Amino acid sequence: MQHATLGIVGDGGLNAMQINSIAAVNGFELKGIFNPYGEGSAENSKLFDQFTHYKSLQEMLLDVEAIDILTHQASNYKFYLDALRNGKHLIFPKNLALSKQESDTLIKTAYESGSKLQVSNPHNFYHHVQHIATSQKKPNYIEIVRHDMNNNMSLWEKLLNDIDAVLHLVKSNIKQVQSNGIKFSENEVDLVKARLEFDNGCVVQLSYNHIAEKEQHYLQCYYPEGYVILDLNNFKSKSFEIKEGKVLEQISNKNKSLNFDHSKELHSFAHSILFDKPIYYTFEEAVNAIKVAALIAEKLYL
Repeated sequence: MQHATLGIVGDGGLNAMQINSIAAVNGFELKGIFNPYGEGSAENSKLFDQFTHYKSLQEMLLDVEAIDILTHQASNYKFYLDALRNGKHLIFPKNLALSKQESDTLIKTAYESGSKLQVSNPHNFYHHVQHIATSQKKPNYIEIVRHDMNNNMSLWEKLLNDIDAVLHLVKSNIKQVQSNGIKFSENEVDLVKARLEFDNGCVVQLSYNHIAEKEQHYLQCYYPEGYVILDLNNFKSKSFEIKEGKVLEQISNKNKSLNFDHSKELHSFAHSILFDKPIYYTFEEAVNAIKVAALIAEKLYL
C-alpha cells in the first residue's frame, strides 16, 4: 500500500495506545516529532524515542510530506503557514485565535500549493455522526445539551465543538440565530439557550449550563426515518428507526461505543492525500462554525 510520511508537532498529551495507533495508520509512515513548547510528560518523550526528534520545524519539513499539529498554542499560525508554503499537507486543531485575515491566508496558501488542509474535530468521527453525514438521511431536528462544571474549557470552545458537528450533519445555510444567557459569575455566561434555523427547515436547539447539579452532554438527532442519541460524556450511543409511522424499534448496533481515536481522522486524511479525495472536514467548515458561534455570542442577553 502507498504511504505518505508524517511528522507530529507537539505531543498533545497522547498516551502510549494513541501514539501506537497513529504509528499504525494505513497510509502514513510516522517519521518523528517536533515539540516546540516542551509540552507533555517524560513518559511521552520515551514513547517517541523510536522516532526522530526534530530540532526545528524546518528540519521536519525537509523530511515529511504531511504535518499533524497536536498542540493548541495560539502562536501556531506561523507553523501552519510555513508547512503550507513548503507544500506540506496539514491537519491541526481548531485555533480560536486565528483572525479572518489569517484564515483567508491559510485557505489561499493551501489552494496555491495544492496542499490538503484538514481540521481535527473528534465529534465528526463518531460512528453515528459519520453514518448520518454520509447517508441520505436529512436531520430535521437536533438537540444538544451540555451541563457541566468544567470551567477549564470556555463556553466559546464548547459552542464550537458542538456547532462543528451540527453543521456537518445539517449541510445547509443558517437562516436565523436566536440566543440568550444568564450570568451569575463575573467570568462568563453560566446558562445559555440558543436556537438555529436552517434554510432546509432543520431546527437546532443548544443548551449550556455551568452550574448544573448533574453533568450531561448529549446530542439527539431526529430525521424522518428515526433518531440517534449520542451520550458524549459516557461515549455511548443508541439509534432507533420508525416503522409505519408508529413503531419504534432499536437498531441492532445499540450502545455502540463512541470512543474516539485520532487515528480515524489521520486515516481519512491519508486517503485524501494518496488518492486526491475530498477532505472529510475542511478548514472552510471550521471557519463557518466560528462564524455561527460568534453570532450566538453576539446575541447573548448579558
